[in-house]
Amino acid sequence: MTELETETLRDYYGKFARLEAADTSPIYAAWAEGVAADDEILSRLLELPRPKRQANLLFGAARHLGAGEGSYADLRTWLLDDWAKVRELMLARSTQTNEAGRCATLLPALARVPGPLALIEVGASAGLCLYPDRYSYRFTVTEAAWSSGSSAKSTTLDPADGPSPVVLECELTNTAVPNRLHEVAWRAGIDLNPLDITDADQREWLTSLIWPEHESRRERLLAAASVAAADPPHLVPRRPARHHRNPACRGASREPTGRLPQCGAGLCRRRGACPLRFAHAIAR
Repeated sequence: MTELETETLRDYYGKFARLEAADTSPIYAAWAEGVAADDEILSRLLELPRPKRQANLLFGAARHLGAGEGSYADLRTWLLDDWAKVRELMLARSTQTNEAGRCATLLPALARVPGPLALIEVGASAGLCLYPDRYSYRFTVTEAAWSSGSSAKSTTLDPADGPSPVVLECELTNTAVPNRLHEVAWRAGIDLNPLDITDADQREWLTSLIWPEHESRRERLLAAASVAAADPPHLVPRRPARHHRNPACRGASREPTGRLPQCGAGLCRRRGACPLRFAHAIAR
């Protein structure tokens, strides 16, 4: 390691504390400030490959292994005592978030695509965003601020079989709110390292990556995990551009009505076209 590498890592943790964590996670802000001033912890991080030195990975791994959510002094003592376990986990895992709430922002666009839908997600993690038809939505629709007599109204959408344990709240401004949930006839995803939502340890890893104070996100993730675990998604562990006909596409050219399902991006125009063609293109 060099002095420049040390100062670069020190600066990264300092900026993480000030710019990323300060307003949303006092615990992580204090931890990052502590690491930035701690030459011993910095030296251990510098022994890891560069992508493995990030704050989210360090703090998530520590909490996953039982470090708790106390002061930086407590964290430091724990890290020095258990560094071998932390290092092993950081080398084996990566930071992977899976925020089901994103479906609320995607739904207005998906509603414009003729259904039923076939959904493909690149970078799917555990695949929780592949279930927009299984979640409930509470939209607050607000007219544009510049319009006269601006007002807001609420719209509720639930799956056909009733309200979901996952309730996503979203504010829409000056746009049409979806009036129904499309049927999803087929869903799949690809990821460098897909997570198995039915595996308790991998599910707990996703939970550990949520920042300590974000309890509502943690509750939403666990609720979405229960929905996905009841009908696990088809996830393929590979890069999207490696094959012309990706295994994730298997079965996508057929659906019960005999029509070709539409991918979420609406890019498949002819029968037999690869639904991951757009992924192949952007990955080149």
